[in-house]
Amino acid sequence: MAGGNQSVISTSHYPDYLKVNSGYAWQAGISLNYPFAGNGFVYSGMEYESKKNDWHYLSCCYMDTRETDYSQYLTVPIGAGIKVFSFNKLSIAVSGGAWVSYAIGGKAEGVTENGDINIPIPYYYSRELHFGNSSTDDIKRWNLGVQTGTEIKWKNYLIRFQYKYGLTDLANPASTSYGPYPSGKYRSFSLDFGYQIIRIHK
Repeated sequence: MAGGNQSVISTSHYPDYLKVNSGYAWQAGISLNYPFAGNGFVYSGMEYESKKNDWHYLSCCYMDTRETDYSQYLTVPIGAGIKVFSFNKLSIAVSGGAWVSYAIGGKAEGVTENGDINIPIPYYYSRELHFGNSSTDDIKRWNLGVQTGTEIKWKNYLIRFQYKYGLTDLANPASTSYGPYPSGKYRSFSLDFGYQIIRIHK
C-alpha cells in the first residue's frame, strides 16, 4: 500500500501567538490480512510514514517565525474488520484498531523575520528534530493511537481511506514553554492504493 496523508498536531491549548496548519506527506508499507468467521478478518503490517506540520509564531517587537517540520515514523497497526458489501469482484470492508509509531528521524526548516515592520530582516535556519523524553527534545519518540478505515477492493486492486487519532501527548512538559511543540496529539487522514499479492482462503 502507498499513498498520501494530511496530518496536524491538534490541541485546544494553543496560545494566541501560535498558529498551526496541517501538512501533506506520504506513506508506504505492507498489510497482512487473515480472514476468520466468514466475512471477518484481522490485520497487521508495517508502514513507513512521513509527516509534515507548519507552525507560525507571532510575537512582539516585529518578530515573526514560520517553521515547517518533517518527521518520519515506522508504524505497526493491529486491528480487525468485516466485509460489509460484496458483489462479483467488488467488495467493501470497514475496520478499526490500534497503532504504535516509532520516530526514526526528522528536520525543521524555517525563517524568522525581525527589524522594522516594513523592512523585515529574514533569518533562515535548518536543524534536526530531536526525539525523546528529556526537556531538550522537541517531541516524544513513541506515539500510540487508534484508527478506523474503509477499504474498497476490485479484483486484486485496493483503495483504503483511513483516519488516525493519536493518544500520546507528544510534547515534553519541560520544553512546552519554549519548544516548537506545545501540548498536542496527532490527527491524520490518509488515502492509500495497493495490490493484493497473496490471497489466504479460509
